[in-house]
Amino acid sequence: MSTVVALAAAYAALMVAFPRRSAQVLTFAPLDLLVMVVILGVALVAHEGIHGLVISTYGGKPRFAWAFVARVLPYLYCTAPGQRFSKQRYAIVALSPTLFVSLALIVGLRSSAGVLFVIPFGIHLGVCVNDWVVTYRALREPPGSLIEDVADGILIHPPPIMA
Repeated sequence: MSTVVALAAAYAALMVAFPRRSAQVLTFAPLDLLVMVVILGVALVAHEGIHGLVISTYGGKPRFAWAFVARVLPYLYCTAPGQRFSKQRYAIVALSPTLFVSLALIVGLRSSAGVLFVIPFGIHLGVCVNDWVVTYRALREPPGSLIEDVADGILIHPPPIMA
């Protein structure tokens, strides 16, 4: 699903970066590719930083770490083990990077260097899919449930049973 979202987002980003429908040939110099990688790196670090900032705002102590997908592709993540959030606060923690990093990348798309932001925008939204899925899962829990963000995902703490 992440790949589909990333591809759709990259296509949409092309429409934002090039609003005129005339055919254009895009060329990339090696330096352009390096700039795209740097933009993507900054976006992904900012994504996790925003998670951490929101966690801190709610009194939590964010923990940052990195791991590998299939022992090849590194990724950074932010968790708050031991911190329990209401469903609404957890949704804000999880979804804030989608909003703020995407807005910053859209500003880049609308700039004269817009083409350099297309791939980072697509990949960033692809990365956001996990945040969307766990938020959806958390919001479906019963009222009063608390959500804990841990390295492997989320822990659901159901509300106490009232007799």
